[in-house]
Amino acid sequence: MAAEQLYGPGKQTTLDVATVSLSQPDGATSLLSGGSTVNGYMFSPPFIQQMAGKPGIRRVWSSNELFGSPATALVTWTTEKFHRENPKLFAAIVAAMKDAMNLISDDPKRAAAIYIAAEHSKLPPDLLIAALADKASLRYTLAPEQSMKIAGFLRPSREINQRIGLVYELFPHLARLKRRKAGLLSGGEQQMLAIGMALVARPRLLLLDEPLLGLSPRLQDDIVGAMRAIREQGITVLVTEQYARPIFPVIDRGYIVENGTLILTGSGQELIDHPEVRSAYFGV
Repeated sequence: MAAEQLYGPGKQTTLDVATVSLSQPDGATSLLSGGSTVNGYMFSPPFIQQMAGKPGIRRVWSSNELFGSPATALVTWTTEKFHRENPKLFAAIVAAMKDAMNLISDDPKRAAAIYIAAEHSKLPPDLLIAALADKASLRYTLAPEQSMKIAGFLRPSREINQRIGLVYELFPHLARLKRRKAGLLSGGEQQMLAIGMALVARPRLLLLDEPLLGLSPRLQDDIVGAMRAIREQGITVLVTEQYARPIFPVIDRGYIVENGTLILTGSGQELIDHPEVRSAYFGV
């Protein structure tokens, strides 16, 4: 992204010929020995703090200059099935992550001590404390940052703003919340954001796993309306949904699976008109 910003649209690979894959310890060793292998390296904490102030070493660039703030680097994923079938375990994992992040933020000294003990690290405690306390460069949060820009880079950078604009047209509510952290959005708003992030990458196929789960009727209508609009853009949408009643009017073809067995298939209208479907999903 930075190369394209520097050299122009479509030039994101300009620096690839001068780039090699090297671990951070090896990169640090090379720079400290005078650049025998590489003469530049993109470090992350705590190597940034280790290299700062070393003779012959100077900082020339930071990813913060690209985004204007720290960007999410690590993401934990799970499936909707796991989330649905293990609500207590899922909640415990999220709670543990929040506790760890709060500890790092509130007491970096204790967090550094825990890290040193767990990893048998020989790094100076003061260096780790400084790295954890440097909120301008490093943040621990459940709220993704710069997600739309990163997703958009999968397409040519000149299209990013245009694609984000289309997402806001699809979900006007998101446009009013674009300054709010993703972790503070409601469930329905996060669902809109997830769909929007996927659309920024301009997919040919969009997979949605129970997009209506737990949403209010109004937000369900918004999601279904968005699915219709996405379909009209020529993007294939594949949806799995237990609460399928609002979905039937917008699908080209549906498949009803019961206990792992395909029991019925047809167009949206054929399924709506089928007596068993009307009884099971429409109550008539």
